[in-house]
Amino acid sequence: MLALVLFVLFSMTVTLVGSLSLVLTVAHGQGVQTAAWTSSTGLGALLAFYGNEVFCLCGVCLLGMLIAVLTRSMGVAVGAALAYVLVPEGIVAMVWPQGSRWFPVRIFNFLPGSVFPADAGPNPPQGYTVALLMALLWMTVCVVGTFVVFRRQDVLA
Repeated sequence: MLALVLFVLFSMTVTLVGSLSLVLTVAHGQGVQTAAWTSSTGLGALLAFYGNEVFCLCGVCLLGMLIAVLTRSMGVAVGAALAYVLVPEGIVAMVWPQGSRWFPVRIFNFLPGSVFPADAGPNPPQGYTVALLMALLWMTVCVVGTFVVFRRQDVLA
């Protein structure tokens, strides 16, 4: 579990640093003023986004780990996870947005401000603190569920 989370966080950090470097270089080349981006306020917003994104990705990793342990197959786990995100959470989000905001992937995505449908806005509808506590609850459920299922499986190694 730790290896998966560390790999995802390392990949995200490298991608973010590379993207920031590219964006700043291109912006300067196009004459876009970036002073606000590198000010203390801009860097504070970047660090807040980074922390929320780390939290979001940890939650998604833990949910993926639970699905992988439940299905015992990497291919089935990837398919089941994608199907879960796209079908049940997607359909419920379109039909019953008030109820879908408590689902795990939606809760994780509320934290960094990436939600679907886009008209939901960048802030969690239930408030940031409640969304953070719900994300922690979902993460705990995923970790405990993974350990319980893994412990009960007949792994011979």
